[in-house]
Parts: sequence; structure tokens; C-alpha cells
Amino acid sequence: TAKLLPAYYENRIEPSAFYFVPVHFQERCFGYAAASFKLIDCYTSIFQNWIRNLNNALEFVRIHSNLNKLYQQLLYASERDVLTGCYNRLSMQKIVSEQIEASANEKKRLFVMLADINKLKTINDCYGHMKGDLAIKTCAQALLASKICGEKVFRIGGDAFLVISSYCQDDDYPKRYKSASKAYLDSYNSSSGLPFKVSLSY
Repeated sequence: TAKLLPAYYENRIEPSAFYFVPVHFQERCFGYAAASFKLIDCYTSIFQNWIRNLNNALEFVRIHSNLNKLYQQLLYASERDVLTGCYNRLSMQKIVSEQIEASANEKKRLFVMLADINKLKTINDCYGHMKGDLAIKTCAQALLASKICGEKVFRIGGDAFLVISSYCQDDDYPKRYKSASKAYLDSYNSSSGLPFKVSLSY
């Protein structure tokens, strides 16, 4: 009992009789419930029904939680580009509209930037599409890793990205964002060991 009910066991005043009941739904076990009654005959159909309802409730919570996780996964998949993890074209209209509205409501400036991968076709033709995909993912990561004001990054074409955000009156912000993404790619190129450079045109 000390291991099953450590806190209660240490603080009890009188000897007690406990009923230990498995909490489960069919073969799935959630744990156990422990109950103590002053009267021995209290273990009645009322307690048994309570345990049964508890089992059903926990199974309902488990199913609901799994369905919610599945919904979130499907929602993520519907909004994201599989290769890069950036938002895709399907989600662009909704999110861009939200960004424009938020910028207007908060009286902030709107930052919109297009970025293209340099020489992606050459990389694909000379080194294969796996290396081309690597270049795409690297450029996407450069844009995602350079976030300053919660930028939303979209892959809108094979080698094209769109970045949008709202920002305060900071004239250096667009320059700082581009500099951060360029610095990311410079660092990558210096250590990648690849026979080509990965870069973006803004």
C-alpha cells in the first residue's frame, strides 16, 4: 500500500481497507483506482458503475485527443510544402489576407519580399535533383531561420519564395532580414563541401 498510495499512506490516521480496481477499456489499461470505505458493504453497484463510467470517459478522452492530433497533422500537411516545411500556395491567400489586415489594424508597415534560388536549373542538370532539393531546403531554412518579426515564409514555385510580415517603424528591418538570410547561406556554403554555392536573389 505504501508504494501504491505513498502520500495517503503516510498521512493516514487509522488503519484503512482499500479496494484497488484496474482502470481500463477492454485490453487498454490506464492505471488503477483506489477507494476506501468506512463500511465494508459500500462496494456496491454504485461504485462499480462509477468505475465503468470512468473507464468509458478516459477512453473517450483518449479518442478525442488522438482525433485532435490527427486533425492538427492533416491541417499542417494541407498548409505546408512537403519538401521545405514552408507554407504552400494553398494557404497563401488566407494567411496573406490575415497579415494585411493585422498590419492595417495595428498601424504597422507591411513587409513583402520575393526570393528566387540562383541557378537551381544548373544545379539540377549538373548534380542531380537530389542536390537540387537540398538547395531548395537550404534556402528555405535560411529564410525560416532569419525570422525577426514572425515572418510567414511561402514556397510559391519550384525556386521561388514569398516572405510577408508586419513590422514597426524600423527602416532597417528589411535589410536586416535579408542580411540574416544571406549570412546563413554564406555560413552553409563555407562548410558544406559541395561543388556549388547556394544563394538567393531578392
